[in-house]
Amino acid sequence: TGKTVVALHRAVRLAKSENARVMLATFNENLALRLAEKVPLIANPTVSDRIEVGALQAAIAEQYRGQFGSFEIATDHELKQLLQAAADEQGNPVDRDFLFDEWYLIVDAWNVQSADEYRDLPRLGRKVRMAASRKEELWRVFQAVRSGLAAMNKKTSAQLAHELRQNGTWPYTNVLVDE
Repeated sequence: TGKTVVALHRAVRLAKSENARVMLATFNENLALRLAEKVPLIANPTVSDRIEVGALQAAIAEQYRGQFGSFEIATDHELKQLLQAAADEQGNPVDRDFLFDEWYLIVDAWNVQSADEYRDLPRLGRKVRMAASRKEELWRVFQAVRSGLAAMNKKTSAQLAHELRQNGTWPYTNVLVDE
């Protein structure tokens, strides 16, 4: 698409800086492979060498492994099982699809770490309004999921990214993500 072409040219422009190290990432491995083939067509070898192209999750996993060692990612199925078990244990009849979305798009994606933080988080773009008491009930489910992940010694992809960010070491001067 046009946005992909713009991202590719922007990566090349950014990589012209002598100290640049640019990551051009996408959510799709096949697109990443195609983009990697195009970089040498529009950039000289010196500039091309400053650009790394790859799938975002794979890049995060590689960086995490290099800084923290091995890890195992929880599957969506495992997360759904943890959410279901925690909700059932607490007698919480919340819709399971909503619960997974709330975990994936809000709690995990935004690295929400406390009931207060979850309660106070604006629900911009979310279609379901929630009272504070409802958020407290859901938070207990999410706490149980975090405990379950820790007991399984597994992480989510978002957790990897958050831990890398907190560690403060990222080898790129610029990261461009093409959806």
